[in-house]
Amino acid sequence: MDFAWAGTSPGTASAPHPWAVAPHPDAGPERGGTHAPTELREQIVRLESSLLGAEARSDVERLEQLIHHDFDEIGRTGRYWEREKVIRVLHTLPDQVQAVTFDRVVELAPGVAHIRFRTEDARGVVHRSSVWVREGGNWQQRYHQGTPDTQTD
Repeated sequence: MDFAWAGTSPGTASAPHPWAVAPHPDAGPERGGTHAPTELREQIVRLESSLLGAEARSDVERLEQLIHHDFDEIGRTGRYWEREKVIRVLHTLPDQVQAVTFDRVVELAPGVAHIRFRTEDARGVVHRSSVWVREGGNWQQRYHQGTPDTQTD
């Protein structure tokens, strides 16, 4: 798998996946929102990366920790997903991501962060967006959307 931080070169902090490294400290939103502090950006990238990898997907307890009890998703097919179904499906899917490009992390409000990134796998490129919320000191994914890239270069 390959990992890249869009724009400038990525940071060098260690990460749980070979394609996941900490974002560049100067990377962030081009418009609106508040740049997430470096520590928050690194934490959200690390959490998002863990959901993409086989280790978290093979552990239902870990998925339950990472996915908010009021989770909603609009998947790459346009289908709506809720927490229980997502956990069940993720648990049966192997790590399919071949490359990830993290674009930006924005702090929307205290305890609320938005991450935008894209993934590539055998089925193509998908633009992704997740909202993470901090409750009880733990970050959980509250919302996720995947939109297939249908643009031709």
